[in-house]
Amino acid sequence: SPAVPPEKPSTPGPRVFAMVGFTVFSIFGGLLALVLERLNRQVRSAAALEQALGVPVLGLMPRLPTREARRNVGRYMVEKPLSEFAESARTLLVGLQVSQPRWGAPALLVTSALPEEGKSTLCLALALAAARSGFRVLLVDLDLRRPALSRRLSGDTAGAAGLVDYLEGHLPFQQLVQHEPNTGIDFVLAGRSPADPLAALQSPRLRHLIETVRKSYDYVILDSAPLLAVAEARTVARLADRVVLATRWRWTDTEAVSHAVRMLLQMQAQLAGCVLTDVRMSKYKLYATDAGSYYGQYRRYYAN
Repeated sequence: SPAVPPEKPSTPGPRVFAMVGFTVFSIFGGLLALVLERLNRQVRSAAALEQALGVPVLGLMPRLPTREARRNVGRYMVEKPLSEFAESARTLLVGLQVSQPRWGAPALLVTSALPEEGKSTLCLALALAAARSGFRVLLVDLDLRRPALSRRLSGDTAGAAGLVDYLEGHLPFQQLVQHEPNTGIDFVLAGRSPADPLAALQSPRLRHLIETVRKSYDYVILDSAPLLAVAEARTVARLADRVVLATRWRWTDTEAVSHAVRMLLQMQAQLAGCVLTDVRMSKYKLYATDAGSYYGQYRRYYAN
């Protein structure tokens, strides 16, 4: 038959295809997001962590604004005493005092489930908050393998005398404790790396040291290795009055924190609670409905 020119399109127009495609891909994208959300086990809010583990979250520590501030927490808190980071440290310190009125010069251990969770930064923040409130504070670096706290307090500590020399009897107590004049904090460096860190920390001299400094300081803050990485933190936990578990926001897996909590409870350690570290406060409200989600309304009280 002869060909007849069409009078109308034989298929729907591009708008119909666009609408169908947009609808299909929106449904697919929503389902994919839901699946990823279900599979995501990272710690994203204080309420979710408390519900999952039954352990209180003591507070949130905001992420420091610059790399230089993260390298030198002490100077940042001295120069920015009204920053959100400094205020969070003070709030956390007050919370620890309120949760145990009979504070009594405690030895407070700060540890984490995994490396790179901000436990050394948390130690410094707590110590600085306490020192600026007029308390006598001693920081002790018990992470003998990776003494990050020692490097922040004293720069290059390679070959420096410290805790290991004291535990082996080569350094008297009078030369062990050092002072940081800018912040008013006393500290003990880890010193050289021992051949067997676990054996070094099991020394009776360490227990005697902690018992001795309790009488001279209001706060003795201990920084240890991560719980799941090595055995040293489990040994030190028995020497502390309470343990604070640093948990990095949107980085640490909930299962890792759960393993660390169970480990501490099995050792009958006095777990004070968890602290969410490295929190981006402006994004926290996307995942939580607790006090941290109202950050936008009270951030004017800070002077960053």
